[in-house]
Amino acid sequence: MAKAMEEGRKAVDLEPKNTIRRVNLALYAVYAGDAATAAREARAAIALNAKYEKAYIALALSQILDGNVDEAAKTYGQLQGVTPRGASMASTGLADIAMYEGRFTDAASILEKGIAADAADPKTDWAVAKLLMLAESQLAQNKKPAAAESIGKAMDLSTSDPVLFNSAQLLIRADQEDKAARLASQLAALHRPEPRAYAKVISAEILLSRQKTAEAIDMLSEAQNLTNTWIGHFQLARAYLQASAAADADSEIDRCLKRRGEATSLFLDDVQTVRYLPEVSYYQGRASEALSGNGNPKALKCFSQFLALKSKSQADPVVEDARSRVR
Repeated sequence: MAKAMEEGRKAVDLEPKNTIRRVNLALYAVYAGDAATAAREARAAIALNAKYEKAYIALALSQILDGNVDEAAKTYGQLQGVTPRGASMASTGLADIAMYEGRFTDAASILEKGIAADAADPKTDWAVAKLLMLAESQLAQNKKPAAAESIGKAMDLSTSDPVLFNSAQLLIRADQEDKAARLASQLAALHRPEPRAYAKVISAEILLSRQKTAEAIDMLSEAQNLTNTWIGHFQLARAYLQASAAADADSEIDRCLKRRGEATSLFLDDVQTVRYLPEVSYYQGRASEALSGNGNPKALKCFSQFLALKSKSQADPVVEDARSRVR
């Protein structure tokens, strides 16, 4: 990502009034975790062309990376009035923020309205993402049949790698591991390394759910050898914790933190996924606790950071667990 930023800067220097070049640089900066550069370039792009929707996404993601979630929500509010496509992108982003904060009922309401508004153009990446995000919010509310229906609707519209991968992840949570395994097989049959890596991540998640931890770690390591992904490091951290290998888990969490910008859009396709970020602090706390004992200052700090991000959260077992660890 640092190299991408460098090349993106050269492109901007050659064409300083090219909006697309500036937005690309802003997004590279987001993924590299450089919020200041991302915000500066996104604002410059908006000044050049106030109707270029992705500039607002880059700005909002930079603001979240910088801890300014309320400012990001305002940016999405501005994007809602830019174009109909911008309104769709904005509602996806607002729902992502709601889930980032643990407000799953609010997220579901935003998503249902957004899905209705997307009816005229339901196959865009942001429109399909809403259906999967709705499934995620439904699972958080223990509405598994409704979530399965939302997943099915998303897959009727798209069978892209991100949709298949996300669908499989959600189906595991919906107690439909056989369907998830079939999607993993579908991804594994593709010739490109990315879908094959995603297939292994899904297979590893199924193994973890069955307490086959060593096999899951091996599978995740194979996935990372194919394509070094942020989600692969995150799942490895969880697997190492399950294996009581706290030092290895802590190392994987460090990698997630160093590459946290990539978590804002897991597939680097500009579709917002900041909701994955808060749990990094939770698992960092768990790893620190396992290394240094309950109640150590670093673990308490991590759990407190997580709970601060989730201060508006509705019922969530992970939030409740974090609270129990800081009492």
